[in-house]
Amino acid sequence: MTVFDYDVLTDDMAGQVFATLNYVPGLNTEIPATFSGIEQVLLPIIHPTPDGKHFDILKARSDEAAVKFVKERQELYNKLLLIRDKISKRAFNN
Repeated sequence: MTVFDYDVLTDDMAGQVFATLNYVPGLNTEIPATFSGIEQVLLPIIHPTPDGKHFDILKARSDEAAVKFVKERQELYNKLLLIRDKISKRAFNN
């Protein structure tokens, strides 16, 4: 899953999480009648980088879907770096 922070001015990618389907209500358990009956699951957010062999393989492909995916991931990663820089500067200045 990709986690987004939807703001009024900008939409930022917060990161990604991997959730096992064992936690999805209705697959292995009965679906609760209300959301309050669903147990909250906390997962660590990761920030994938557009480098390494997996992205190299995608970059080498010529099909439109792979090119679009790599381009979008690179843009998201660049936005994430800008956000990290802003946060670091704020923390350093305070």
